[in-house]
Amino acid sequence: MLLGASAVNRRRKRIIKNGTRYTGKIYSYIEDQSVLINNAYPINIVVHYFDKEGIEREVTIPTKFTKGSESFPIGATIDFVIYKSSSAWIKDSVRFDHIDREEELMDNKPLNPTKLNLIAV
Repeated sequence: MLLGASAVNRRRKRIIKNGTRYTGKIYSYIEDQSVLINNAYPINIVVHYFDKEGIEREVTIPTKFTKGSESFPIGATIDFVIYKSSSAWIKDSVRFDHIDREEELMDNKPLNPTKLNLIAV
């Protein structure tokens, strides 16, 4: 079901009002191929962050932007909110701040334990 612009904005505001706020690092991009905007797929950003217990997590955040990463450069710090398995980014929060354990967030290891390659020593 496609939502109108006002419904999407209401949903986003509800997420920001009721959710838990986190800070993370923009890790990569994914095209949202479920919808076309002006004959182009919107870009979602993949963000790595640490949850309240200090465990590294990954979240995909919809942006409604099409091609071009100037608004969300990889490696930038961003604030976002998660509420009931939905997420939304905080406007004007993209910046280049250093956060604790940032290097762990940006390394190229899989977050899914089934994708880890174990090496016998």
